[in-house]
Amino acid sequence: MKRRGGGSIIHIVNNSCREGVHASGVPGAVNSTLLNLNKTMADELAADGMRVNAVNPAFVETGRMGRHTAAMAREKDVPVEELRRGILYQIPMGRFGRPADIANVVRFLASDAADFITGSVITVDGGLGRSVF
Repeated sequence: MKRRGGGSIIHIVNNSCREGVHASGVPGAVNSTLLNLNKTMADELAADGMRVNAVNPAFVETGRMGRHTAAMAREKDVPVEELRRGILYQIPMGRFGRPADIANVVRFLASDAADFITGSVITVDGGLGRSVF
């Protein structure tokens, strides 16, 4: 990228990077560390025309989310649909994310339209996260 005069690095993290999430201690620590690396890399690579950003999605309808919610439901001894309704209740937009929601943000960050954005984290969670930072 440096030889080409720049480019874009995009990390994908998750909500456990900013807020403690039950049974996600290790992923939360790893993702928090990745956000620190995101900022450091953005600072170190900006002079070479490279941008470094992160996307922070939550509850995106994928096979992984299905497995995760099934495991959570078993742990809580509730039906999966009841657990899903409880999660949806917390998301102001009233739906789970779609892979395209994340892809659209990644596409934007990788494009020239984002050429003055570096060291940033864009949260794509339908309003779930309540953190102001």
